[in-house]
Amino acid sequence: MTVRRATVEDLPALGELWRAFLREVPAPAYEDVDPERELREIAEIVRDEVAFVADGERGEPVGFALARRK
Repeated sequence: MTVRRATVEDLPALGELWRAFLREVPAPAYEDVDPERELREIAEIVRDEVAFVADGERGEPVGFALARRK
């Protein structure tokens, strides 16, 4: 596994990973999740903040981490 900075080319894979996470760990009933807004936020962070991708042995993204600078 390798960890590298995420790029805008990774956005489709990051969207799929996020959707898979949401299916596995749904948001609480009291939280209203807007998937399109969440995906826009992921894209914004990848472009303007701190974003990393973990690539599996075959080079496919298997995880990611996002952060905002303070």
